[in-house]
Amino acid sequence: MYRFIPPTNHDLLPPPSPPLSLLPSLQPHTQTTMLASRRSRSTRPLPYPVRFAVLGGGSFGLALASVLGKKSIPVTILVRKEDVAEHINLHHRHPTYLSDIALAPTIRATTNPEEALKDASFIIHAVPVQYSRKFLEDIAPHVPKNTPIISTSKVRAVFILISPEC
Repeated sequence: MYRFIPPTNHDLLPPPSPPLSLLPSLQPHTQTTMLASRRSRSTRPLPYPVRFAVLGGGSFGLALASVLGKKSIPVTILVRKEDVAEHINLHHRHPTYLSDIALAPTIRATTNPEEALKDASFIIHAVPVQYSRKFLEDIAPHVPKNTPIISTSKVRAVFILISPEC
């Protein structure tokens, strides 16, 4: 016959930790060094050339391009207006959206889909969903075969009100 023996408090405690002197990687000065080395690893160049094309020059497309640009990754933003592309290329800022943020020198803009997409390793789609179909139909012939497309589009609710007279 088996008898139940409730655990004691001693059984519930974790095993004792070894002293910090035996674990040099956990000493305070070493932790700082480890964090610094992690940060430096994240800025290392990638093992192969990568280039992103961001479709859409609104706030979200600019934010994504900025994150990539800070990692020294070349990014081309496909925008609708030529004057916006020129302003971004000349001043490294968008004239309207997020205009207080300086864009990295690895970011450039164009209105030409062929130029933006020709050698892209990845394409980020940051165009609002209600405009996506027309936009994608226009650029489809220029999208390189087998290039991954990352869709970051968000749906904005569009309501159509029907009057009782209809």
